[in-house]
Amino acid sequence: MSIFSTLNTGVSGLGAAQVQISTTGHNITNANNPYYTRQRVIQSAADALHVPAGDIGLGTKVDKIVRIHDEYVFTKMRDNTNNFEHTKYLKTKLEEAAQRFPDLKDVGILNDLQAYQKAWNNYASNPADGATKINLVQVATTLAKDIKATRDDMFKMQKSVNDDVVLTIEEINRIGKDISTINAQIAASESAGDSMANDLRDKRDELELRLSKLVKSSVFKENLEQNASFDTNIKDGSIDYHLNIEGFSIVDGTTFHPLRIDSVAAGSPFQRIYYELQDGTTADLTSKLSGGQLGAQLDLRGREFNTQTNGFDDGILQDYINNLDSFAKTMITETNNIYSRAAQKQILSNEMSHLKSDDIIMNADNRLKTGTFDLIVYNDNGQEVARKTITLDTSTSMTGGVRSSSLLEKINSNTDDNNDNNNLNDFDDYFLADYSYDETKDSGIFSLIPKLDGFKVGVEDHGTNFPGIFGLGKFFEGTNGSNINVDTSLRHDPTLLRASSSGADGNNDVANAINQLQYNKIDFYDTKGESTQATFEGFYRSLTTDIASRAENNNTLYKTNEAILANVTAEFQSVSGVDMNEELSNLMKYQASFGASAKIITTVDKMLDTLLGLKQ
Repeated sequence: MSIFSTLNTGVSGLGAAQVQISTTGHNITNANNPYYTRQRVIQSAADALHVPAGDIGLGTKVDKIVRIHDEYVFTKMRDNTNNFEHTKYLKTKLEEAAQRFPDLKDVGILNDLQAYQKAWNNYASNPADGATKINLVQVATTLAKDIKATRDDMFKMQKSVNDDVVLTIEEINRIGKDISTINAQIAASESAGDSMANDLRDKRDELELRLSKLVKSSVFKENLEQNASFDTNIKDGSIDYHLNIEGFSIVDGTTFHPLRIDSVAAGSPFQRIYYELQDGTTADLTSKLSGGQLGAQLDLRGREFNTQTNGFDDGILQDYINNLDSFAKTMITETNNIYSRAAQKQILSNEMSHLKSDDIIMNADNRLKTGTFDLIVYNDNGQEVARKTITLDTSTSMTGGVRSSSLLEKINSNTDDNNDNNNLNDFDDYFLADYSYDETKDSGIFSLIPKLDGFKVGVEDHGTNFPGIFGLGKFFEGTNGSNINVDTSLRHDPTLLRASSSGADGNNDVANAINQLQYNKIDFYDTKGESTQATFEGFYRSLTTDIASRAENNNTLYKTNEAILANVTAEFQSVSGVDMNEELSNLMKYQASFGASAKIITTVDKMLDTLLGLKQ
């Protein structure tokens, strides 16, 4: 043991104290960094000098600088961040959707509906008054426009959420790429010795938390370790790292595998999300991804795209759109079912998409029912001159086929409709039924064409919904909430409005029947063909109640997740966060240690001076 060994003992103390002061200073300067994990210096006694009298200490050494990190608590915070962000995104969008239905403020569709029903009542009471006709057409037009505008708003929101999906996928890929880059840096930094890339691991934790805001993922860190000699926290000490989303590897060590997107169908504005496997095949993840903002976006927009309906089979916003469509479709059909009784000189139906001449008519729309309807001919004096009853069943097509009966043949057949043994005054003597199918458009038009001048035809339905669905008498035109409107001819000339079946003055049976609709319970069909019975006002109120309750339920869940995340974050900060009081106390302690070590060196220096002086 030489005096120089004692000098080295003091130097080792200076070095250890310097590292401790530097680390403590690093902690203090990052006190306001929410992603920073406080660090501590682990030191131990240097290897002693063995002499017969016993071991002589040679100072201290710094073993490792560790970060105070508990992987279990961090995982809890990551999972709760995922849940919180999911409900947070839903909260914003559900509240935005609810604002499109301001019916509690005496404005909006419900107010329009009540005004529309009142207008029909006024018209039924005074069908000859031109002012009531104009008012009815104007009020009905406003109702139709507001339904369409609200439906358009929901669709715009749906497309906006889809845009968010695209941005979220891009952000997920950026984060995944950054994590793989950091993994390479960690591996290079920790490849030699026991050094720990603490700040790099903090950056990776930050990226994991950012990713948890976007989507639910699983992180596997091999060889987790716990050093009970220092603390009991579980640390991610290994460089082996795997990040999976729904079982698919996004980051495997330093290798990154991106998520990909493309259109759900040609010409569609919506995207699907998929993962490309090593063999070149793809796995669709749109229906599987959950949690975080992306899960909320897909829950809102929809996941399962239906190319036949050109819409989603699921999704909260799609559900709102479907309910508005159901409301509009039922209003169009039920109103036109009755309005088709009002006699016209000629009848032209709506264009019926995908209905070929020999297709079964019942398959064209799930609201069509088996039953009968009457075709009634009136003369110019409003007198009924012919009536023909037509049966619609599960084998009826437009022109017939091998396994179907012909609707046109039923209508155009030469039968004694009036039961007067006169073959010259039946329905087929006044009107001809025809169906024109356009292959290029894949749609057809049903028509009743007059054979003689001075006669009109009306259609009286007995439960088939055929006149309303095919639009044989149009008060409303369109097929759903996207295109509902008052018939063009009525908007241009409200005086064409007809209140009676025969067209005779003083008869208001059609107007009375449509006015009575507001009190009737009607079948509202959803996209799956399941029906709900309600009045128009009752169905719309249930629609808005559902929108409000979904927003309120999510708000409750949002507040719960917010409180849970705050508690878990506080728990994480109690483990890994910087305590300024503790750090300042340590700083004074290490400063004192540095000064004491320096005192050792100055003492040894004086000893050397004395020794050299004796030699001289």
